[in-house]
Amino acid sequence: MTETEIDNIFGNDRNNQGIHIPQLERNAITYMRPIYKFPATERIGLLIIDINYVYLREIFTYSSLTAEDTEKVLVVNSRGETLFTFPFNLNMDFLKQDNPELFESGQHVREMNIFNKDSFIISEPFEQNDWRIVRVFFKDKIQSTTNLLLIMLMFFLIGMTLIYLVISLLLSNSIAKPIIDLNEKLKIIQSGNFNVKIETDREDEIGQLGETFNNMTVRIDHLLKQSVAEQKRKSDLEFEVLEAQINPHFLYNTLDSIKWLAVLQGMENISDMISSLINLLRYNISSSSRLVSLEDEITSVHNYISIQQFRYGDIFSVRYSIPNNLQSLRIMKFILQPLVENAIFHGLKDMDSNGEIHVEAELSDEKNLLIHIRDNGSGFTFSSDGGIKESTNKSRSMHSGIGIKNIQERITLYFGTNFGLSFSNNPDGGACVRLKLPLIVDNVDSPMQN
Repeated sequence: MTETEIDNIFGNDRNNQGIHIPQLERNAITYMRPIYKFPATERIGLLIIDINYVYLREIFTYSSLTAEDTEKVLVVNSRGETLFTFPFNLNMDFLKQDNPELFESGQHVREMNIFNKDSFIISEPFEQNDWRIVRVFFKDKIQSTTNLLLIMLMFFLIGMTLIYLVISLLLSNSIAKPIIDLNEKLKIIQSGNFNVKIETDREDEIGQLGETFNNMTVRIDHLLKQSVAEQKRKSDLEFEVLEAQINPHFLYNTLDSIKWLAVLQGMENISDMISSLINLLRYNISSSSRLVSLEDEITSVHNYISIQQFRYGDIFSVRYSIPNNLQSLRIMKFILQPLVENAIFHGLKDMDSNGEIHVEAELSDEKNLLIHIRDNGSGFTFSSDGGIKESTNKSRSMHSGIGIKNIQERITLYFGTNFGLSFSNNPDGGACVRLKLPLIVDNVDSPMQN
């Protein structure tokens, strides 16, 4: 460090401050910092650190002995003096003579042949002092390092590719296998066998798909069995109706002959009774349509009541409350007469007089047709589960005809489970059967609810 540099730190009055500057080692790196009195800004001393070049050279040399010879290094000061070389015994003074531009200010990069090898030379100054470092890199060393890195990169890419293929194969197998299994199960279902199930313990979307598939097969199998059972029951009911039509057809022809015989003999009451029976039989066997107008069904009930009143006298009466705008609505054929018959033989069986049956029709708030058949008889006896106890009266079962159960099944099969019969007792005594039907306003033989 020069005297001028010291004056720049302490100013020209260092002698007045009594500061003594020791003899500095010229062959050293010197770091100098002033010492201030805290908290004032008065300078009271100077901290000087000298690092001998020889000591640095020894450290540099020791480090170079253990380092790989991949580059050459030259460190010079501002006066062009060589401070260090790497390796320590290397003479690189020829660079200062042959390439003086490398030691000018700034950073320099050159490509030339040194030590009989193609090399890159990089010269740049230190930021902390006025030194300059010149580094020599051999192209073959760089190439070998680059090749090594390329080989390592290639092996890394091959390894990553193999890992990717293995992971892809595992994922593909994990996803594709359940789908293939699902496809095989669908083929089995297509053949008509629904007793298949996907075994899976997964909780992801594939597992949910398998669970949904299992639920779907169970549901479809249940619906198919239910549909087959309903079709079989419907066929049985149709067969029963056809079977029941055989005897009425024969009776219709026979009774027609008896009617005219009674007319010829002047027995008008017998003729009227037989006429009502003939009309009733004609209604039952004349039309193949399942749906008839409410008016026609009421007329059939009226004919049936006429016959029963000839039999029982005046022990009961029947009232009809059918609005004119409802008489043209379509209902299922032969569903009111069995209910009226049940009211006579079950509800009024213990009455000797003043029996009443009321047949009433109305529209519900849901725009359904409601038909009520009420009587003032003994009412229903309900079981513990809410159902109606079966009658043990043999005469009752003989005159029940198709019966309430048959009507309920016919309505359910044709219109669905939302429609049918319901039973209750009137507050003032007697029973009430409510018939709920869809509102059908056209003449098509199929249900159509508004």
